[in-house]
Amino acid sequence: IQSLYPSTGMQRGMLFHGLLDSEAYISQVYPVLSGVLDLPLLAEAWQRVVNRHSIFRTIFVGDGEQQHQLVLSRATLVCHQEDWRKLPAAEQRRKFEQYRLADKAKGFDVGAAPLMRLSLFRLANDRTRMLWSYHHCLLDGWSVPLVYRDVMLIYAELAQGRPADLSPAPEYERYMKWLMAQDREEAKTWWKSYLEPMESVTPLPFDRPEGN
Repeated sequence: IQSLYPSTGMQRGMLFHGLLDSEAYISQVYPVLSGVLDLPLLAEAWQRVVNRHSIFRTIFVGDGEQQHQLVLSRATLVCHQEDWRKLPAAEQRRKFEQYRLADKAKGFDVGAAPLMRLSLFRLANDRTRMLWSYHHCLLDGWSVPLVYRDVMLIYAELAQGRPADLSPAPEYERYMKWLMAQDREEAKTWWKSYLEPMESVTPLPFDRPEGN
């Protein structure tokens, strides 16, 4: 065990909905990667990202307000690989969509790290479909490109036989310490004052009548 601290309100809400629907807040990224790739090396790059960022070695223990994030010192990312180079393109698409939906339906055991899965499908000698499934309670949309950047940088260094020389990763625990130090009543008072002038609901794009 490396660290232990409370889960955030947002995380508790996501995990609660996950109890009602195993697919709730399961996010998936599935690009087609071009170029000749060393798949075992790509899997190693992902494992190093798990080692680098504590959030990917985090599990959730306890319930309700007592729920905590427990960071493990290590977690092994299992990488599923299949070779589909002999299949027609239409069959590749059909099999991938079938696999993707089944993978999402699995959900995650929040007591086992990492709360993410990686699958690689060789479509051609120079084309690979990657499926990265992860629980949204680990990271938001802004963080996804940063994780993907780390993977590609580490892979490039490994492919050239050099150690990946990345700047130190931001400490998630530092954010948690800041968050726990905030005065919740003071924050509620500030937001109430800030939103008090609002007299109507803010219209969102999907609220507009069709054709407008």
